[in-house]
Amino acid sequence: MSDRLSALVLMVQASPLHNTRALTSLLSIAQKKSREESLKALRAIVDWWEAGGAPDRKLKYFRDQPLTHPSVTDVHRVLWFMEDWLKKYFWDVLTILETLTADPLPYVRIRSTALIAALLKAKPEQEHNLLRLLVNKLGDLHKPLASKASYHLLQILQHHPNMKLIVINEVSSLLLRAPTSTSAALPKNATNGKPHENGKAADANEHARYYATITFNQITLSHSKVEKSVASALVGLYFELFKSILGSTEADIPIGTDEPTEEKVKGREEMRKDKKRRQSREGKTKKSDASNVFGEIESGQEKLLGAILTGLHRALPYAEIDGPLIEKHMDILFRLCHTSTFNISVQALLLVHTVCVAIRKPVSSTKPSAAAQNFITRYYRVLYSSLFDPRLATSSKQGLYLNLLLRSMKEDELVDRVKAFIRRLIGVILTAGIAGEISFVCGCLYLLGEITSTTPGLRKWISSRKNEPSTFDPKKREPEFAGAGEGCVWELSPLLYHYHPSVSLHANQLLTQTTVTANADLGLNTLSHFLDRFVYRNPKKPKPRGESAMQPAASSSGAGLIINTEAVQGTVVRDEQFRKMRADRVPADQLFFHKYFSQKHERTLEREAKLNKRKKKAGGDDDDDDEDEEEEEDAASAVQEDKPTQAEDSEEDAEVEEDKEEEAIWKVCLQYITAIFACSLYRIRL
Repeated sequence: MSDRLSALVLMVQASPLHNTRALTSLLSIAQKKSREESLKALRAIVDWWEAGGAPDRKLKYFRDQPLTHPSVTDVHRVLWFMEDWLKKYFWDVLTILETLTADPLPYVRIRSTALIAALLKAKPEQEHNLLRLLVNKLGDLHKPLASKASYHLLQILQHHPNMKLIVINEVSSLLLRAPTSTSAALPKNATNGKPHENGKAADANEHARYYATITFNQITLSHSKVEKSVASALVGLYFELFKSILGSTEADIPIGTDEPTEEKVKGREEMRKDKKRRQSREGKTKKSDASNVFGEIESGQEKLLGAILTGLHRALPYAEIDGPLIEKHMDILFRLCHTSTFNISVQALLLVHTVCVAIRKPVSSTKPSAAAQNFITRYYRVLYSSLFDPRLATSSKQGLYLNLLLRSMKEDELVDRVKAFIRRLIGVILTAGIAGEISFVCGCLYLLGEITSTTPGLRKWISSRKNEPSTFDPKKREPEFAGAGEGCVWELSPLLYHYHPSVSLHANQLLTQTTVTANADLGLNTLSHFLDRFVYRNPKKPKPRGESAMQPAASSSGAGLIINTEAVQGTVVRDEQFRKMRADRVPADQLFFHKYFSQKHERTLEREAKLNKRKKKAGGDDDDDDEDEEEEEDAASAVQEDKPTQAEDSEEDAEVEEDKEEEAIWKVCLQYITAIFACSLYRIRL
């Protein structure tokens, strides 16, 4: 079969016009039931098509050619006839490929999808149908195939960047359409009383949404006029996806829509009945299984929402932001801030902050409009309320949230609102300090040090200790009307007596108007970092990161930003130079190690001195009696060979004392760790 295919391809390459029979033979082999032979024949046809079997333009039918032109000859008519034959021939090839993309074997679907991508990348013939077939594979339930389809689309966009808008429109038609095989959309008699299997269609639709979103997230954009339209189309698609996802739940009604109609209610009832029938038939009516399924659906939606928010972050700076866009779509983002998980809420707040930066100082005027000002006020109100969110203490996005809070406070022009944020943040610090979350507390103190050093007047206001009554209302909804600017900030006083030395040091620096020496790395004050340094474990050096087209700021120094990764420390606590340092020059978070190694060195010297004294006493002062003592010792050793000497007894006593000291040190460390975990448990009970 391989020899036959090679011979047919050689004949076609020699002269396609005179070897149409060879092309027909290749097509007949591709139409066989044998998948392997069909794929080999299609691979041969595609290779010939890419290598010059078709021109770099769309083919035309014979009837569309200028047949009545006076300069037309028989050669033209023959070539036009061949072009008409090739166009119909390629349609048959495309029909075979479409059949193979629906094959039950994943291997066949992957191979046929790769052939479709190669044809779409090389020649423009039937590009709309080829793109439709490729885009449909984003919803394939076989994850490697969906990932391959996403990769092929990105490769095509790299070679043909002008197709970005075409691809976005085609994917939009796939994502925004409802699943076709749903029992709610069918007549009652269509299923003959049997439940319809609509789970696969719904899963494919969710699958397509996710893989299409992560594909769009990797499209490179620029500030050109053409790219602005592409970015605007992406932003519109993302918000439409938000509406379809948030409107799919029964408890929430999409913003800007009417109440559910009777048809929608009936459709939902039918879907519930179908689900119960499937569960009863498959034996999955237990509550535990139902809760697991619900958890998977929720986690999938959160994953999709995070991907959409990431895409909005990347596309919004290149899109044209106007008033109607904000009024139409920003309510969805605020809704996410109130109803989603904390990590999704943080990403939504980051996106709202990006819009606030864009509309704060428009080009046409020096001040934002009234609608923009109301939007900014609403953003700060939501950010102010998020400080009291109990999920903040256990979130993995603490560094991202603190960076957002720092940038928002620096950009705010209302000093009273900034003061309200500071006082509420100090209240959060006091609450977090009970649970032993020192990394978050130190990150907040670093934030306070940054904001007081950039905003004039705040450092003096925090350190003031005048006897004035405080009118601050921490439960006020609007931060600018909370009365935070009046009275002294007495909330920082308890932090001066905090058990952690770094917290007390930074609080003292804030109150004495000195520069806060806190580190922006949240990982330096965690319990795991403390234990790693105690067992003399050095952190790994971070690998250098190059610039990325999608994240150009990833390789920057990141000065002034709060990070979650642990930085490399230049000081090694087991080093001799570290032990010889003066105590007033040692950082506050390393005083424990400095004191431990200093005391250990002193005990070692004391033990050596005691051993030397005991050896001298055992040896005696008279040099004349050395020989007699040696004879007596030999005689004693001959009588009692197993009796230990006095020097050996002293060494054993020293070892016992050393073991006791080590046990005491470890006991102190265990008490310290136990206290931290006890505080954490106390926080959980609260």
